[in-house]
Amino acid sequence: MKKHLIVLIVLYALLALLSLNRHSKAVLYSFTSEIWADRAGYFVYMPATFIYNWDADKLPNGITKKQVLGLQ
Repeated sequence: MKKHLIVLIVLYALLALLSLNRHSKAVLYSFTSEIWADRAGYFVYMPATFIYNWDADKLPNGITKKQVLGLQ
C-alpha cells in the first residue's frame, strides 16, 4: 500500500514539474497563449456572426491587423 502511494506521489510531482516547466517558457500575448487566442477569436467571430452576418465586405478596414496585434 505504501509503495503505491509513494509511486503516485512521485508521478504527481513529476507531472507537476513538467507542467510548470512547460508553462514557464510560454510567451504571453502570442498565438500560443490561450487567453490571447480566446480573446482574438471572440473579437472576430462574435461580431462577424451577430453584426456583419458573416459578410466579409461589411467588416471594418484593418480588422486582420487589429486581430493579429490583439487590439480592440
